[in-house]
Amino acid sequence: MSTLQCPATLLLAVPGTEISAAGLRITHTWSELEAPGLSATDVGTLREVLSGIADRTPGETTLVPVLDDRLRAALPHLARLEVDATALRDASALELVIDADDWVCRQPPSSSSRS
Repeated sequence: MSTLQCPATLLLAVPGTEISAAGLRITHTWSELEAPGLSATDVGTLREVLSGIADRTPGETTLVPVLDDRLRAALPHLARLEVDATALRDASALELVIDADDWVCRQPPSSSSRS
C-alpha cells in the first residue's frame, strides 16, 4: 500500500494514443524498462508496480501507456471505479489517483478517442 500523503495521478493510456488532457501537466512517461512488471498479468504485481510509480511521483501526473484488456480487467480489483462499464471497456485513457487511503479510477478531464 502506498504511503502517499499527496496523491499521485497515473494517466493509464492505450499504447500509442495521443493524449490531450486539458488541465493536466504530465511530468513523466513511464515505460516497461523504468517500471518492470507493467506487463504483469496478476493483480498483486500490478498493484506493486503502480504503487511504486505513485510513490516516486507524489503530487504529479504521469503517463503510463499500458491500458489494455489485461489492465482493464484488473482495475476493479485495484481501485474504486468512478467510471461506467462502457468507459472502462472503451476509453483510450483512464485516470488512476493513488494516495495513502484510496485508489480511484475515473475518466481524465479530457481524453482522446482510441487509436
